[in-house]
Amino acid sequence: MDRGRVRVTSSGLAKGAEDLLVARKRQPCWTKNEPNAWICLDLGRNRRLSPTHYTLCSGASEAGFDHKGGRVALAAVEHLRESARAALRDGNGSDRLHALARASLVCVGAGPPPGVEVPDWVEVAGWCDRSSPAGRAKFADELMGAHFVCIPSRADFYGVTLVEALAHGVPVVARIQIRGI
Repeated sequence: MDRGRVRVTSSGLAKGAEDLLVARKRQPCWTKNEPNAWICLDLGRNRRLSPTHYTLCSGASEAGFDHKGGRVALAAVEHLRESARAALRDGNGSDRLHALARASLVCVGAGPPPGVEVPDWVEVAGWCDRSSPAGRAKFADELMGAHFVCIPSRADFYGVTLVEALAHGVPVVARIQIRGI
């Protein structure tokens, strides 16, 4: 797609169209879930991009829950809870084990899609639009209430959440991936 001075190309899109990437309205658009998928915005010679707010976002849809590793996070917390309960049954009764047996998970961004059972120890906080003061405040509150941030994404554009968590002094557990965090 060539829109005046900006040329948009991709390896193939699963949702949306290339022209949506340069539209003024936020629209869902992502690449196919395949290795080395890409999107290129060629601004032309001697031009630069000056975004006024976050222009790339991911995880804001039901498909984003799986792409961002939501099921991995659910399974990890369930395993943590079960392991702590097993240790308690074996007679290890420390305060830490009791706390781990009651561990909870807060999903910020895309929540589980319909049909995924959400245990009572999971809170779906929803999307935080960080382009607004209220969204930034909500995101900061979620960060500051966390013991750590888990980022089990299969891939990530940049890792803005990782950087923001570390900037707030919150430890991060992330999946290491080629071409992503």
